[in-house]
Amino acid sequence: MKEIAGYDHTEEYSGITDKVGSSKENPESHIAYGYATQLVVLDEKGKIKKVVAAHDVGKAINPKSVEGQIEGGVVMGLGYALTEIMPFENGMPQVKFGTLGLLRATQIPEIKSIIVEKNTEELAYGAKGVGEIVVIPTAPAVQELIINLTVSSEQNCLSKKRHIKNSRNLKYKRRKIMNKTIFTKNAPAAVGPYSQAMRSGDMIFVSGQIPFVPETMTLVSEDIRDQTRQSLENVKAILEEAGASLNDVVKAGVFIKDMNEFKAINEVYSEYFSDNKPARACVEVARLPLDVRVEIEVIAYVGR
Repeated sequence: MKEIAGYDHTEEYSGITDKVGSSKENPESHIAYGYATQLVVLDEKGKIKKVVAAHDVGKAINPKSVEGQIEGGVVMGLGYALTEIMPFENGMPQVKFGTLGLLRATQIPEIKSIIVEKNTEELAYGAKGVGEIVVIPTAPAVQELIINLTVSSEQNCLSKKRHIKNSRNLKYKRRKIMNKTIFTKNAPAAVGPYSQAMRSGDMIFVSGQIPFVPETMTLVSEDIRDQTRQSLENVKAILEEAGASLNDVVKAGVFIKDMNEFKAINEVYSEYFSDNKPARACVEVARLPLDVRVEIEVIAYVGR
């Protein structure tokens, strides 16, 4: 909340819509939009004791009704986030209404409704719904609370054991489990069920690159030096797409068809790794994909 305190965010929506049955391919059929935010508060025992829900409703003709809609939506959202389980089999729910896990009246925390009204006219201005739409922010608000609690708990525990000395290490711990697929047209497309590369936290894992020209998906030439250079160019292009470079490589794997070509491969390899010399394994294999003579994979670290 401190990060957004005093920050003004402004948006403008047009109320111009198309008639029902318009012949337009994508007619504007909405009526109006509204903003909302919710905050979940815990008690000393770690249970939810209060939910604050602020909703932009335009003009509330019946404030009591609006508050009831907000409260009902929050209860639905809390159940979805915390207690409800609805397994399906072939599209059929496998639970009864009584065993769904709906919140009981004694489990419902205090709900504070804040009605945000910009319109000062006596009549409604547009039509901004507050029914089921109230459910949308509740689960993310609970999720954010749980994430913050989990991280805080980890931080306290690990700091006692002196495993984490600063918040940067903790951020890395959270970030490293996020995986992202890397793809670029400047490297050969995958020829199997794999990705060109995957980024997991601060680590980038580049799949083995063969000496194919990406534009034509054909072998660059039969010369081993040309093949080594093309494989490394493909590795370089993928790393650049991931926001890294060859200087970030910490481990390389080189697979070759003939160990007698090791010297020629090494000469080209050293052109690309003159300053940064990552750990490496070089292995002679019986055969490589599409009968190429060299394949190169790398692992890079970008957390520095």
